[in-house]
Amino acid sequence: ASAPTIAIQGLAHVDNLVLKVVCEHALHNGYASIDRDELQQSEALSSLPEQELTDSLAVLESEGLVHVEYPGGPVYFVQVTTEGFERFAKAYRPDYQSTVQAVVSAIVNEHVESNSDLQAKLGKGQFLINHILDVLEGQDFIQLEKFGDGRMIVYSVSVKLRRAFGTGQIDT
Repeated sequence: ASAPTIAIQGLAHVDNLVLKVVCEHALHNGYASIDRDELQQSEALSSLPEQELTDSLAVLESEGLVHVEYPGGPVYFVQVTTEGFERFAKAYRPDYQSTVQAVVSAIVNEHVESNSDLQAKLGKGQFLINHILDVLEGQDFIQLEKFGDGRMIVYSVSVKLRRAFGTGQIDT
């Protein structure tokens, strides 16, 4: 069962719903992409006309919240962007900010360096942990080494992050 739809500022209801389905799929499956059939067959979108879905994806892509890939034919894949997932997480995950704080605490205070160790320590899904690490890297709080097998290793923590964590000023 999926949570009720919450308005994400600046998005029409249908766009919000499509973004929510894409992000919930990412959380549940551990990867950012969903194909057209999975998207159309999701319970929340099964009654949505195909043109409305196409229009919604165009809006979400123009806002930088998803990337749509068309490898050919009627098939396409939708990938949530870091910004798209961030907007979703802030709206739909009441524990999101506390999870960010817990990740930062583990990195700064306990020197936990890998995404898998953070996942094990915090009991959160790999996609969510990886997303938080990407956001922290995007804000120049940490530097990551990313491996083809999905591993991420924090190899540098900025003074800015240590100071912000010390004052409780971490806000993604």
